[in-house]
Amino acid sequence: MTNAALLAALLLSLARPAPAGEVPEPVRAWLASAATPVTDLTPEAPRAALEPLRRIVGNARIVALGEATHGSHEFFAFKHRALEFLVAELGFTDFAIENGWEETEAADRWIQGGAGELKDALKALSPLWQTAEYAAILSWMRAWNADQAHATKLRLHGLDLSNPRDPAREVKAYLERVDEAIAGDFGPLLDKVGGLSAGGRGGTGPTQEGTDLAGLLTIFDELHGDWSAATSEAEWARARRCAHVVHQFWIQQRERSGLDQMGFRDRFMADTARWILAQDARRKLVLSAHNGHVSRDGLAIVEGYGRIESIGHALAADAGTAQDEDLSMVVIGCALARGGFRAYGHGSAGLAEFKLEGTPEGSIERELEAAGLVQALIHLDSAPADGPVRAWLDTPRPMTGIGGAYDPTAPLSDSTRLTTLPAEYDALFFVRAATAAKAP
Repeated sequence: MTNAALLAALLLSLARPAPAGEVPEPVRAWLASAATPVTDLTPEAPRAALEPLRRIVGNARIVALGEATHGSHEFFAFKHRALEFLVAELGFTDFAIENGWEETEAADRWIQGGAGELKDALKALSPLWQTAEYAAILSWMRAWNADQAHATKLRLHGLDLSNPRDPAREVKAYLERVDEAIAGDFGPLLDKVGGLSAGGRGGTGPTQEGTDLAGLLTIFDELHGDWSAATSEAEWARARRCAHVVHQFWIQQRERSGLDQMGFRDRFMADTARWILAQDARRKLVLSAHNGHVSRDGLAIVEGYGRIESIGHALAADAGTAQDEDLSMVVIGCALARGGFRAYGHGSAGLAEFKLEGTPEGSIERELEAAGLVQALIHLDSAPADGPVRAWLDTPRPMTGIGGAYDPTAPLSDSTRLTTLPAEYDALFFVRAATAAKAP
C-alpha cells in the first residue's frame, strides 16, 4: 500500500461526521465580519481584497499556505495573489513548495534571470505543479527580480527530499577535491545511494549505510575549517547540504516504513524551511503544501500510534525551543465545497481531471456554504474566546482533503479527516465551487 493510500485508509477510520444542523445565527454574524470576499484571483489585480492578510500575518516570519487539493485553479491562484501581497506589502523574500530540493534549483535559476524558457523552468517541478497557474507564479517572480527597483531578489526553493543522484555526485566531486582518501572511502557508498529512486517500501531500522552517511556529516563538521579554506565557505556549505540530503533520503527510503516514513518526510521539509531561513536573518518565507502538511495538528492522529508529523506541527514545536531563531508562523488552510481538480487517477499513470460533487453531511465546507460564503478569506483568530462562535469552531468536523491521487469510486468519507479549525489554521480560504487547474 502506498503512503497516500495508507493515509487515506487511516483518515477514513478517523472521519466521523458531526451531527448536521443549521449554522447558528451568532456564527453567521461572525462569519459576515470575519470573512472577506476574494472574488478577483487574476494575477496582479488590485491588492485591496488581500488587505486582511496584513492583520492575519502580523510580524510572522513564515506564512504556510495549504490546499485541499493539489490541482484546483482557485487554490493556486489564491497562493499567487497572496504571494504578491506578502512580497510587495510585507517584505517576504522566499517561496518554498512541495517539490524536490535540488530539482527546484533549475526553476530558481530561471526566475533569477537565468537562460532558457518558462517551459524549461516548469519541467523542474512535479507534474502536479506544471500548470498555467504555476507558470504565472514563476513568470511574476522573474519579472519582480528583473525590476531594478527591487533590491531584494525572490528565491524559489523545494522543500522535499530530492532524487539523490545529483546530490551524491556533488558530494563525491567535492570530496575528491579536498581529500582523496576520504573520497575513496565514501565513493562506493555515494554511488550506491545515488543510484536509488524514491518509492521504496522502506525498512525496519538502522543500517550500516545510514551510520556511515551520518559519519560523513561528522567528518564535514570536524574538517569544516580545513575544507572551507581549501575551497570556500559557500562550497563547503553546499557540499554538506548535499550530504545531508543524501543521508536523509537513505533513512526515509531504507530505514523507515509506513507512518514513520510519512512523518520523517515532513520532518525533513520542516528542517528544509529552517535551513532556508538560516541563510539570512532578513529572509521571510512563504511555504506552500497540502493542508495536511501545513496543519499545526499533524497529518493525522492514529490510535495506537499517535501523531503523524507534519511540517506545521514540527515548525510550531521548534519555535518553542529554538534559540536565536525566529520561527514565528501563520498557517492558512484552503477548503472547497465542490468542484474540479487534477490528480492521478486510481491505478493510472497520468494526471486527469475530476469533479467533487459535494462534501459529507455535517462537514466544515457544507456549513460554510450554508452560511452563505462563496469565495472568501476567513480570519479564524478573530473569533471570540468563548460563546457560541467559539463552541462552533472548536467542534471537530470532517474536512475534505485530496492529495496527488484520487479514486472517484471511493466514498466521500475516504477523503475527509476530522478537523478542529482553530487548532490547525489561523485563517481559511474557502471556495464554494472550484475548477480544475489549467494546462500551461
